[in-house]
Amino acid sequence: MDYVTTEQAAKFLGVSRIRVLAFIKDGRLKAGRAGRAWLILRSDLEEFAKEPRPEGWQRGKPRKVHEN
Repeated sequence: MDYVTTEQAAKFLGVSRIRVLAFIKDGRLKAGRAGRAWLILRSDLEEFAKEPRPEGWQRGKPRKVHEN
């Protein structure tokens, strides 16, 4: 079994680590705890990446929000 960290999953998906943690919390992405770290099966990550994304979702860096 091949596991990846939340950081590796974030790079693979093109999102932030916080977004990966949100996917885990929402139950959309399967993961298990190893101490304080979350580990994700590579096969589960690849299946998750194949799922259709919501309208307007894009890979890449999150947009910066400027406060005035």
